[in-house]
Amino acid sequence: AATDDKDGMAYFSNYGKVSTDVGAPGVNVYSLAPGNKYASMSGTSMACPHVAGEAALIWAQFPNADFKEIKRRILDSGDALGSLNGKTITGKRINVLKALN
Repeated sequence: AATDDKDGMAYFSNYGKVSTDVGAPGVNVYSLAPGNKYASMSGTSMACPHVAGEAALIWAQFPNADFKEIKRRILDSGDALGSLNGKTITGKRINVLKALN
């Protein structure tokens, strides 16, 4: 799910209390744009790379971890948000620092 800078779920976000694990920043994310430029973009396509990046950082910190351990760390370490409660499996937005500790 995509969240905004106030930890609300973005109005356009996908969600599902049995199909969407967590939320991640997805509104006004500074990213690469055509023409060798940067632009502010929004979408679940902006949220997904945050979760993938978190998984990569966890794997770098714990190179012997399997995918189950990496996923467990992502799901367990997030910050609970009222805006995601009942809309995602965990009701949480990712917290990379907690996942790495």
